[in-house]
Amino acid sequence: MKKSVLKIGIVCVLFILVFEIGSHFLMKKTTYLEQTALTFVEEDVLKVSNPEDRVTETFQMPYDTLKKVALRITNYQTDCNTPWTLLITDESGNVACEKEFRFVKATDNGIYTIDLEKAYSVHKGEQYTLSLYSKKVTSDSPIGFYYGTLLTTAGEESQLSYNGEQQESKALCLSVYGGDKDPFWIMVYGIVLLALLFLTIRGIMLATKGMNWKEDAVIQAAACGLLVFFVCLPFAAMGTYAFTDENDNVRGGMLIARGAVLYRDYVTQHTPFAYYLCGVFALLGASSATQMRILFYICLGVLWTFLYHRHRKNLPAWVLYLLPLLTIFTPVAMTGAYTTMVVAESMQLQAFMVIMLELYAMRLDHKLSLGRCVVLSLAAWTAIGSVFMSVYTLFFFVLIFLLFEIQYWRAQQSRKIGCILKRYLPLAIVGCIPGICGLLYFKVNHALYYAFQQMYLFNREVYTKYQDMGNSILEPFFSGIVSALSEFQNAVLMYGAGGGIKPYHVLVVLILVTSVVIFIKAFAKNRTEWGVLILGILAIASGAARGVDDWHGQAFWGMLITGVFLLISQEPGRIKDRHVIVRLALLCYAFLILQPVAAQLRYDVTTKQEAVSYLDPIILNELDEGESIFMDAYCNDSIYLLAKGHEPVNRAVYCLPWYMDWYETWNLEDIKESKPDVVVWNPDQECWSQFHYAALLDKYIQENYERVGEGAPIWVKEDK
Repeated sequence: MKKSVLKIGIVCVLFILVFEIGSHFLMKKTTYLEQTALTFVEEDVLKVSNPEDRVTETFQMPYDTLKKVALRITNYQTDCNTPWTLLITDESGNVACEKEFRFVKATDNGIYTIDLEKAYSVHKGEQYTLSLYSKKVTSDSPIGFYYGTLLTTAGEESQLSYNGEQQESKALCLSVYGGDKDPFWIMVYGIVLLALLFLTIRGIMLATKGMNWKEDAVIQAAACGLLVFFVCLPFAAMGTYAFTDENDNVRGGMLIARGAVLYRDYVTQHTPFAYYLCGVFALLGASSATQMRILFYICLGVLWTFLYHRHRKNLPAWVLYLLPLLTIFTPVAMTGAYTTMVVAESMQLQAFMVIMLELYAMRLDHKLSLGRCVVLSLAAWTAIGSVFMSVYTLFFFVLIFLLFEIQYWRAQQSRKIGCILKRYLPLAIVGCIPGICGLLYFKVNHALYYAFQQMYLFNREVYTKYQDMGNSILEPFFSGIVSALSEFQNAVLMYGAGGGIKPYHVLVVLILVTSVVIFIKAFAKNRTEWGVLILGILAIASGAARGVDDWHGQAFWGMLITGVFLLISQEPGRIKDRHVIVRLALLCYAFLILQPVAAQLRYDVTTKQEAVSYLDPIILNELDEGESIFMDAYCNDSIYLLAKGHEPVNRAVYCLPWYMDWYETWNLEDIKESKPDVVVWNPDQECWSQFHYAALLDKYIQENYERVGEGAPIWVKEDK
């Protein structure tokens, strides 16, 4: 006992040490690579052509962490390869950063970025002096540094000197890149370390009792969850500022966390679950798409820890380890990495998998316990709350449930009403609770009609004009079948035309055919099982209602792989060794889909953090702290502005053609009432080959605001 206590103590000390070391580095990690410019005006050039020349700029440090600086220069059309020194010192003269560099591949009259190669801790708000000089510069290889009148907020405290002579009210055309400390990173790091610490301590305690920790159900389940989290983690940094569907969820969630109510204060045609999940993430400190993804991956890890523990007696361990990986990364391999983002379709897929695993367990034990009712209810409402068209797939799941129940009641001696109520009353009550809670929430917040209008009426009456679907209530179902069949047909046709074929398709077909053969041989005379197979195929096909070649189709691919796993996980005595072929195919398939993970790891290692949009610093310069803004997020899809505290005044933040059909008047009311000083708006914005789809709004903006710069989607009040 004393030895185990000593071991646990040593482990705790080691984890504390690891936490402290990691926290030291994470203090320098920036959520956004921000940019602050001292001036946007280029008036003249300070020419450095001899070793005695020195350019210094004293400025107020805008961030806690410094990563790089950028200067507008001219090399006078010469090839300047002489060594230069960048020196940054604090108010006491202490060196904060020193960098030796050369103006290699510099563009004449262009921006030259000096990457500091590592993050430097600095003191936000304090005065720092930047010096530029070269001991070997000559008149044959001069460099000129552009400077101009101080126009930005960041440049107010700046002092530019050239060879000791101060340039009054001037500043270098200098941009500072960095960011502020964010405790979010340390929080996540601490959560992961605590999980690992818990497993380590549990393993030590089990070993002390003479038990095999490798066979412990809790450790196995947690290992499955951690595996899911760590394999997904490389995708967190992908395309940070790129994807509208994800940014829509993130933006809506951040506004909800600040008190907004979906549909009433934020217009969307989508169902609410993804927005409110992002709202929870925002309350936990997430303020970027990357941070939202990390918390989403933690949720996936927790979910699969639960599913492993719940189904460990029904499914082999190798299935429970491979299943989440293949269902998450098959869509990545087939359609691209958008499926790893915080999009509603990812949540829909996980909900469907929970239901499929629960129905599989129900087929084995025929139980309808309160716990099972809760799991089925939460999963069903999560699916509907993520993607409304989930009702088609859920319809077939309900039919499978009814088949199991018919089979159950045929085997029962008593079919009294009391027995029936005892079995189904908990399901009815639990099944209604999430829906009732949602209705009450929107009713209390005066948003129930807006929710019905945007989720249902809008999609039936407006969006069908832009998307060729929804004209018939059965159309999405038949579209799913056509999409599922067309994917493999097109692959074969491409191969016949010399276009090659995806190895994924070959293995999927091999797995499917072998699985169906196994099923036929094992259950050829069981009509219930045949019904389940047919309904299962229809359920999977209905997941392809919006196609299978992008992130909308990930439910199809995930359910397809899950169905295969459930087919080959039958009792060994019934299928004997026929499943060996499928296992081999699955292992080959698992190896193939590691490619997207490896490619993403390469991206993470070789690609540096992207800076925020070049428009964002210009917009920030026009805004006071916490000031609201009118924004068309489609022309500048920036979460960064919201993270800095600048909320949109308009409810329809994405000014898309279909939204403007119904909600242009809302935006017009919002801008007239709020009168924001800054508007982000592009009058020539194109969307799905449509232009000028908000004429009234555009007219008001052009009459009351002035454009900042030629072609920039930034407008300020005429009297500002």
